[in-house]
Amino acid sequence: MKVLNLDSLAKPRKAITINGVRHVVKDMTVEDFIEVARAAEKYESEDASISLLERFNESLNGVKRALPTITDEEIKKLNVDQLGAINKFIRDELIEDSEVQEVQEEEEGKQ
Repeated sequence: MKVLNLDSLAKPRKAITINGVRHVVKDMTVEDFIEVARAAEKYESEDASISLLERFNESLNGVKRALPTITDEEIKKLNVDQLGAINKFIRDELIEDSEVQEVQEEEEGKQ
């Protein structure tokens, strides 16, 4: 009998450290994907009635969905470059290898 163990696929694969606090990046669920797709359709349109602030707030909501342990206070203290790096990291977009490498070395040292 073949068995597909989905539990093994649900293990955290990445984390972000902010001010010494590690936040595990939650894997995207089907529900999250639907929410992201709806937001993308709305905010990527050319609709002039959607303000820059609304688009920015949706970006913050995406971070909160992916990092459920992060607080509003922690997010508000980030600079814009940090927020951008978090968004790229969550979406698996390219970021500096040196930033990721430091985390890998930290993890190897703990084992």
